[in-house]
Amino acid sequence: MKVKPDKQNIKNALGVLRTFTRPSLKKSYWQSISTLIFLWGSLFVSFWSFNKYPALLLLSIPSTIIYMCRSFAIEHDCGHQNLFNHKLTNDFFGSLLGFGIGIPYQMWKFIHKSHHNNVGNLTFRNLNPEIWTMTLQEYKGASSVKQLLYRFMRSKFTRLVLTPTINYGIVFRLVHPKYNLASIISVLLHNVLYILGVYFLLTHISLSHLFVVFFLPLICFYAIAAFTVYIQHQFEDTYWQHDDEWNYFQASFDGAALINAPKWFKWLTGYITYHNIHHLMPSIPNYHLEEAKTNVDRVINYPSYSMKQAFQMFDYKIWDEDKNKLIRLKKI
Repeated sequence: MKVKPDKQNIKNALGVLRTFTRPSLKKSYWQSISTLIFLWGSLFVSFWSFNKYPALLLLSIPSTIIYMCRSFAIEHDCGHQNLFNHKLTNDFFGSLLGFGIGIPYQMWKFIHKSHHNNVGNLTFRNLNPEIWTMTLQEYKGASSVKQLLYRFMRSKFTRLVLTPTINYGIVFRLVHPKYNLASIISVLLHNVLYILGVYFLLTHISLSHLFVVFFLPLICFYAIAAFTVYIQHQFEDTYWQHDDEWNYFQASFDGAALINAPKWFKWLTGYITYHNIHHLMPSIPNYHLEEAKTNVDRVINYPSYSMKQAFQMFDYKIWDEDKNKLIRLKKI
């Protein structure tokens, strides 16, 4: 059941959460450096063993996927400047971690900031790089072609199979007029480095070799990332309001999910399953989120969802402004 906290409860929660914003530099350096070592170590083992000891791929490829996910989680935190005390250190590790997963750091930081600033705001959906969401009135007034396209774009197959690779693998290779200069430079520089890197590798190995050891894990990682991003905001009782009624803290409470995921999935995704905690206080490092959630439970009652419910979130696709809910298309 959805809970509506009052301003005092949110103020109390923010007071509790501020105590967890101080980074542990030892943990931050360990996470960043070890993730880089394990990711590139896994990739090296995969490249080396492909022809000589292919059985090793059964270990190295899953390891690559795992540390691609961890790279994204830590890059995300660096973008919020919450892992290290200095901007340059956050940007340095964020750039290194983003390079290995095809997500230019400066570009990611720019669009993710836009997401946080506009989450749940119906008026500024164009500024929020989130899942395409139409209101019931918009959907009913759309052409049959647009309705069909919307159904296709919001299908489970598209969201988990097609869109992840298209968004992360292709769209992130393109510059956008709304990007700032740092984002544009980041995308172009990455593109040049990727072209040179792929060209160099293909002079030594086959395309199938490169696909299996790098692009296949990358595609798997993109699917996990897309699923995780989707369930953070696209649930039945989420929050959407027009700008004149929109409130950031209410959007953070009602519009971001708290998923009761298994411990391994929390670690894999940098505890971002506590997504409403993250939106209320983005300056909390990933390794403090679980403790922050435990402590804030004493002052505010968050609704939560199981992983089974998270998978069911894909059924909710249209925002009904009268009911203030995402509804299923089959109910229209």
